Amino acid sequence: MNLDNTPKLKLVGAQALLEELFDADSRPSVRWALYQAKKGNIPCFRVGKLVYFNPDRVREAIERSATEAPQPPRANSGGAA
Repeated sequence: MNLDNTPKLKLVGAQALLEELFDADSRPSVRWALYQAKKGNIPCFRVGKLVYFNPDRVREAIERSATEAPQPPRANSGGAA
């Protein structure tokens, strides 16, 4: 029972994190997730050698760091300048 109305912290392992954030066709590897955590690119919690993730915080970190791929320039649709 949560009496103080604070949200519960949800922690998952790397495999569960990837399953929650990515669809099966575009899911990176567990090794990628652990490497990103080691480099500090995504937040994690360490308990000894175990690594846990909060999916909401990781999603926010990915959204903050993500950039859209540049769009190729459009060809001039005709007409003299």
